[in-house]
Amino acid sequence: MWFYSHKLSRILILNNLTFVSLTLYPFFGMMVYYETFSKKVFLMAVFLFLILLCIDIVKDTLTRSVDKTFGYITIPNYFKSRNTKIILISLLLITMAVSMKIITKTGVSGFMAYYFAGGLFVMIFCIYLFLNASRKSNFLTLNLLRFWVFVGIIAMLLNGIEHKL
Repeated sequence: MWFYSHKLSRILILNNLTFVSLTLYPFFGMMVYYETFSKKVFLMAVFLFLILLCIDIVKDTLTRSVDKTFGYITIPNYFKSRNTKIILISLLLITMAVSMKIITKTGVSGFMAYYFAGGLFVMIFCIYLFLNASRKSNFLTLNLLRFWVFVGIIAMLLNGIEHKL
């Protein structure tokens, strides 16, 4: 953690990738420990990785001036507003593709199928908000993506309860 907070957090792109990887590290550890590695679990991990990466970049757009003051080189500070929008929209489109792949190829059912299908609409709405390009819409996008991660946790819980009945 010290190495990340003092060295890696100041390096362009690597700071975002390291932050998201450290966030997902416990989940991958549990996956290896319980030997539950499958295509479905891998695609869900990629989906979560992409959403967390989008959340981190949107957060960086909201704290652009503070990051510049403290010397952090972030995607919004380095690439400016237009290119950051292109990067975020591209990441959301890739997330949508992963979501469609999960729905069509892995056989998810129940609440998880509804979650990934609803996620397509959430991603489209986030793209619309990015095209709006105001601080308020970026804040709304950030909270919407965070809320969608929470909804995913609830969907997994309900999906597990549904399969036990």
